[in-house]
Amino acid sequence: MHPLKLTEPVTIRAPNLWGFPSEIKFSPTPHPGWWWQVNPITTAKISPELIDKQTLRTRLVFGKRKLEIFEHIGILKWFGLDGVVVESKPWPPHFGCALRLWEELRPFCKEDASRDVAWYGVTKRVCWLYPKLRSGQVGFTEILPSEKPGLELEIAYSYPPIGTKKMTFSSINTALLEEICRYPSQGVSHWFYYLLKFASYFGAPTYKTATWPKDNPPEETMRRFVLHRASDLLGALSLLCEDGLFSGKIISHHGGHESDVKAILQAEEVLHQKS
Repeated sequence: MHPLKLTEPVTIRAPNLWGFPSEIKFSPTPHPGWWWQVNPITTAKISPELIDKQTLRTRLVFGKRKLEIFEHIGILKWFGLDGVVVESKPWPPHFGCALRLWEELRPFCKEDASRDVAWYGVTKRVCWLYPKLRSGQVGFTEILPSEKPGLELEIAYSYPPIGTKKMTFSSINTALLEEICRYPSQGVSHWFYYLLKFASYFGAPTYKTATWPKDNPPEETMRRFVLHRASDLLGALSLLCEDGLFSGKIISHHGGHESDVKAILQAEEVLHQKS
């Protein structure tokens, strides 16, 4: 498998999570890996060292600068995109999912046949367990080593008004990635649903950047919830990819952003390059 390179810079402009104008820019660089243009003179390599350990989402921090909701950006690395500099406002454009970003970048991606993708993995099992039950379920993120390149995901997700759904992804390819990137995060029901739906008629983006159980049959709702959970997991896991892709088996059992981040910090200590 060969990595993808950007042929030119791409700037994407849209409202952020709060409805304010924002933009994010992806630029090619000859240096392997992903980089964050923190300020005009500082570029930091994106890695687990930049994770904000105090947040419940995957947020990057460098000094006083922050890059929010990185999981919706980092997942793009799984398409094979490498040699990228990210420059963004603290709250980047928010679409609730990563598909719009990929659709904007895809026309400017070209295969780099001069090298193969490097694979990284862990030398032993790591796992972070929530100290309390989540929706009545034991919650954790577990990362297991694998002898061959490739990634397997096993995800169980619980939404008490409907139930629990489990899905397994034995391999990750472009078509599956695009499907995973398609669905936004879980919306909150009850009165908040109607408030945001009403606000959407006046341009507020939040209603359209969430999956609302009221808008879908129960089985479809759970499928979308699991797929977005896979998206968040892959986005966070991209921090372990360095200048390649991560290989192993990942189990998210009623997990969330916190268990992803804590498991990744553990995995960083036993990370190694496979090829």
